[in-house]
Amino acid sequence: MPSITIEVDTVLDTAYIRLAESPVARTVEHNEEINIDLDSFNVAIGIELLAEGAPVPFTDLVERYHVHTDVVELLRLIRPDVASYLELTKGNDGTTRAHAADHLEIVA
Repeated sequence: MPSITIEVDTVLDTAYIRLAESPVARTVEHNEEINIDLDSFNVAIGIELLAEGAPVPFTDLVERYHVHTDVVELLRLIRPDVASYLELTKGNDGTTRAHAADHLEIVA
């Protein structure tokens, strides 16, 4: 079963969505809030959201950056943005807990 990883920096209000474990060949600035990591075949393998509320560029990921079909359905679940999909809870001990769909791996 395919999976994606969402890493959230609650201090900087940023997020990274890892779509694959391939090495990054280059990074494309999609817009001021989003960078897209590509592999050597120009397939999107990661999305850096410089604002947690930045909308995930779903259409461009599929059409321009050839995101793998096995992760398309997972990406649909986090639209329009990571901030509205994840519920982050900060504990008194300094830890942050993230609650999301069971098939996503969350790193906070």
